[in-house]
Amino acid sequence: MLDETMEVLYQLALKDNEIAAVKRKMGDEPVKRKQLQLQLQEVEKNFASVRDRRDENERNNKVLEDEITTLKEKMQSDKQYLQTVKSNEEYMMILEGLKHKQDKINENEATLLKNLTENEKYEETIKKYEGESSKANELRGEIEKINDNLKNYEQELLVKSDERMKLMRRLPEELNKKYQRIHEKRKGIGIVIIESGHCQGCFSQLPAQLYDKVKSMKTIEYCLSCGRILLHRKDEGSSSL
Repeated sequence: MLDETMEVLYQLALKDNEIAAVKRKMGDEPVKRKQLQLQLQEVEKNFASVRDRRDENERNNKVLEDEITTLKEKMQSDKQYLQTVKSNEEYMMILEGLKHKQDKINENEATLLKNLTENEKYEETIKKYEGESSKANELRGEIEKINDNLKNYEQELLVKSDERMKLMRRLPEELNKKYQRIHEKRKGIGIVIIESGHCQGCFSQLPAQLYDKVKSMKTIEYCLSCGRILLHRKDEGSSSL
């Protein structure tokens, strides 16, 4: 049972190294892509905000236009009624009402003009966003270029990660959990294969007694400095430990 576990650990170590090699080939492209995606999200967020303000102005303008139409109709009715009043008091009251309606019309028209002026600027911003040379399209182009560069690497990474998961499932539960903790803590390298008295993860010197145990491959040993699982390199051409 131990031999089988050690073999699984050995294959896991090889798989982790393969995955690390793919990530090195990918370089900082994934980080660049993430940064570009965040920039694009910010641009799109700002665009959405401008578009929403434009749409809100258009809705408000519709309400204002309807109110102006209603006020003008009422004013026309009031002016006609004004010709029929008998008392000076009622006459003055209607005049006051006409003035109030006119003031409201003037206020609405000023707001309408303000909204229309704002919307002209919003439309310019929206056209720039939607244009072929817009910042958003430039960002999308850069992201797409990175996606093309990383496509094969990401597919390879997906396959190797799936193979790694299958190996992990063959480990005893407690060892699996311990390996995962080390793997996460040590940035993807939880097991190191050595062929000298040094840990290849942290490069610390191993005590002679510990190194002898690692070479025997009869027990699972850990680096005293970094905590990684230590395995000794197998002879080339050997398929088992």
